[in-house]
Amino acid sequence: TEFGSGFRIAMRDLEIRGAGTILGREQHGHIEKVGYDLYCKMLAKSVEEVRTGRVQEEEEPDVNVKLDAYLDQGYVGSVDERLKILKAISALASAEEAWELVQTLTDAYGKPPKALLNLINLGLVKNLARKARVKRVFVTDRAADITFRDASGVRNEKTIGALASMSGKCTLLGEEEPKVVFDCRFESNENKFALIAEFLRKCV
Repeated sequence: TEFGSGFRIAMRDLEIRGAGTILGREQHGHIEKVGYDLYCKMLAKSVEEVRTGRVQEEEEPDVNVKLDAYLDQGYVGSVDERLKILKAISALASAEEAWELVQTLTDAYGKPPKALLNLINLGLVKNLARKARVKRVFVTDRAADITFRDASGVRNEKTIGALASMSGKCTLLGEEEPKVVFDCRFESNENKFALIAEFLRKCV
């Protein structure tokens, strides 16, 4: 009935039936448990580990943010649909993917409430922080900072570029566990978090 509807039906059919082993002959599997996008990312990671012989261990960052961030059942009534949206949020890897998710939700359910937009931003920041080797993201009414696991997190070219491009908005402190402190204490928590998200997007 509309552009792209056939593709969405085919994708849903793929999730229900399972894509199987993809690299083999079997057509079965449990792709619905994680969703097609996350399944493909997990597959790509496994193939890369087999190809290079290196296991990519990414530690979970501690994200401590004082924000209203949740998916209200008044916006999406179906439990299954809410679970799918939460899976999609947990798999966000870029600002482009976050924007596409917001557009998809807007088309299906109307403009997302602020708490859901915060949740999407939270999921994106958590995944970006993991890739950037960030140990902690901290946002309160008075402060906003991120702490790296070790010095290697701030020595790569992208992080150095992020620090340079946001000079005046943030300061690098420490050596063993470097901390980036953001000068935005008079901003709202949403604006502080958005500034951290902008910085992390430039780091990965």
